[in-house]
Amino acid sequence: MNRGAIWIINQYGGTPYHGMVFRSYYVALALIKKGYSVYVFSASYTHLLINPPNCSQNFSHEKIDGINYIWTKVQVYKKSKSLKRALSLITFPLRLLNFDYKSIEQPKVIVVSSPSPTPVFVAHKWAQKLNAQLFFEVRDLWSLSMTEVGGVSDYNPYVLLMKLSENFAYRKAKKVISLLPDAKKIMVKKGLKEEKFLHIPNAIYEHSQDLIELPDQIVGKIPKDKFIVGYSGTLGIANSIDHLIRAAQLLKSESNIVFLLVGTGGEMDILQNLALGLNNVIFLGHIEKKYIASVIKCFNVCYIGLVNQNLFQYGVSPNKLFDYMISAKPIIYSINSSNNYVRDSGCGIVVEPENSEAIASAVRKFSVMSSDELFEIGELGRDFVIKNFTYDIIIEKYVKAIENVYP
Repeated sequence: MNRGAIWIINQYGGTPYHGMVFRSYYVALALIKKGYSVYVFSASYTHLLINPPNCSQNFSHEKIDGINYIWTKVQVYKKSKSLKRALSLITFPLRLLNFDYKSIEQPKVIVVSSPSPTPVFVAHKWAQKLNAQLFFEVRDLWSLSMTEVGGVSDYNPYVLLMKLSENFAYRKAKKVISLLPDAKKIMVKKGLKEEKFLHIPNAIYEHSQDLIELPDQIVGKIPKDKFIVGYSGTLGIANSIDHLIRAAQLLKSESNIVFLLVGTGGEMDILQNLALGLNNVIFLGHIEKKYIASVIKCFNVCYIGLVNQNLFQYGVSPNKLFDYMISAKPIIYSINSSNNYVRDSGCGIVVEPENSEAIASAVRKFSVMSSDELFEIGELGRDFVIKNFTYDIIIEKYVKAIENVYP
């Protein structure tokens, strides 16, 4: 039974074969299981794609695991903080204006998924012409992120464009889906009607956690007979990796403890320079998504952190946290957020953000625990995720929202 089409516009919509970000991919898979056909409009290039699609024309169509991807050609850039990246964020929605939207299956709902909210103007136009409903999915309060975390001026032209786009979406969208549980209070101030707000967090796709044998070149870089503090994700200052490295500095005399960092990021040079001379810090680099669960299995404990900013009073929903929890690993949680699944489940130690001494202390506590003790703590997180945060669970909220506005 075909329940109709859903269009998802997400400039950063990746796949396990191309690179991050995966939210729209897994939402699409779950919607397909419910009987919908799904089209994802994404950019041909972002700095998060490891294997960008081949997009020689303005639009390239590709079917991936049952999902209809429409890759939209944008600029290629080398640095995440660059003029070309800013231009790509404008090119993407402008290019969509020229897409023949009548050439594909007509949608019931068009979802614009941030962080970049600028496509909402095109999506609103399409929704009006096609008698579809507009949803706005907020994965990140990007204008606030740019000013509070990135240090960009409130009056920067691009920040002003982000604010304009967000406020327009809050007013015009039929539903505003937020990954952040407490974002409603700031959205209402910007024009959102409370009844439009719907919290649908990130989730885990259980099959993505199937263990795959690691290639020899990865296995050879993972220390044996060591207590491994692991991190997997974007390596950046915003993720407080500098404070994790400083914790490694404090523990450099404890030869049984190593820090294994998986991923890449625009600030890799800064972080690698910070780690110079430290034999207990290993940069593993980028690893394909299919191997992540197998690498995390090699960790004894996992680290997640963010800089200490007021922004996180609205909540967080990082994918890597669920990857850690489903792998049944104890977690060091260094985030000051309104929601805290590590605290709620009891699956780790919560420490003050940007506090290397506290991170080092938590590592020491875990390092003297038995494997049985570590396993018991990790299992609390796994049970918590399976009961609350799988895509099969959260998609029910999506489907209910779709059917309520377009039965």
